[in-house]
Amino acid sequence: FGQFELNSFSSNIPTGFKTLSSANLPKPSITLPNKHFDNLLWTGNGSSRSITGLNFQPDLAWIKNRSNAYHHGLFDAVRGANKVLKSSDTSAEGTFTQQLMSFNSDGYTLGDNSDSGNYVNINGHTYAAWNWNAGGSTVTNNDGDISSQVRANTTAGFSIVSYTGNGTNNTDVTIGHGLGVTPDVVIIKKRGSGGSEAQWGVLHKDLSSGHNIFLQTTSAENTYSNQIKSRQSTTFTLNLADASGGRYNRSGETYIAYCFSGITGYSKFGSYTGNGSSNGPFVHLGFRASFIMLKNIDRSAPWYIFDIKRNPVNEALKTFSANTSAAEATDSNFLDILSNGFKVRNSGTFRNGNNETLIYL
Repeated sequence: FGQFELNSFSSNIPTGFKTLSSANLPKPSITLPNKHFDNLLWTGNGSSRSITGLNFQPDLAWIKNRSNAYHHGLFDAVRGANKVLKSSDTSAEGTFTQQLMSFNSDGYTLGDNSDSGNYVNINGHTYAAWNWNAGGSTVTNNDGDISSQVRANTTAGFSIVSYTGNGTNNTDVTIGHGLGVTPDVVIIKKRGSGGSEAQWGVLHKDLSSGHNIFLQTTSAENTYSNQIKSRQSTTFTLNLADASGGRYNRSGETYIAYCFSGITGYSKFGSYTGNGSSNGPFVHLGFRASFIMLKNIDRSAPWYIFDIKRNPVNEALKTFSANTSAAEATDSNFLDILSNGFKVRNSGTFRNGNNETLIYL
């Protein structure tokens, strides 16, 4: 600092400036992020048990077997405990009696796996879980053309939306999401019979206009006649360009949607352009991320998932792919999770293809 005199600045502050002090940093809107999202790790024991450690009652638990190849299991409080969907598959919602049995004030109760659901508690297997607080109560929302059941945490920008399709074709149909602001990401899954109509549709704010992308595949972004068309402050819009009502509004079919809006200092949804170098892009988030999911949308590539419970120090090497049932992988030279963002450390095309776009959550 040489001859610089701190007192001369701190006592004669130029107009429009403040002293460099933590007291002058902007106040975050969420001061206790672990009351809205947190990670959990455990080892299965094959017996009924409680998993604790959260500072909130979870409304969405996304659970994955780390040590063995079993599907990702997504459980939420709107559909009800023990009803599971798989991010890595298009199959219909399953109901089990001995998997995630209840959502509790600081975690959940697991069954003994005697139903062989194999999602949460096989003896000796290790697990990771990502947990979201959606506000704790479900209400009827009539903001859209179709009434929805919504559990929304407007403070943290997350809602869970359930609706039943009406089969309207060749027109836009809106669904209320309860956030009060435009969501950055909408993810929709049909709960009934599987197949191509039951794909996990993702509308991310940085996809090309009219494009969706599927969570359960490695496919690049695609055009499906704006099936999940747009995002508004109170609703999201489905455009149904076929006589049967489109992929996400079949008459009488039930659907679940997860909606996310970015909150400064807590969550961010965006994209970066790869440079094809091991000295890859730095992505500024403004906070240390507990959970990162990213996908190259210009080519066939996995949906990579990182978290700081499995990767407590850099480099972050332990990954899952949301689109497969594969066990946790260790991948050298991937990325650093930093205090204010993340830094890509890999030149591979899946993670950092030159001039290719990757979206992140």
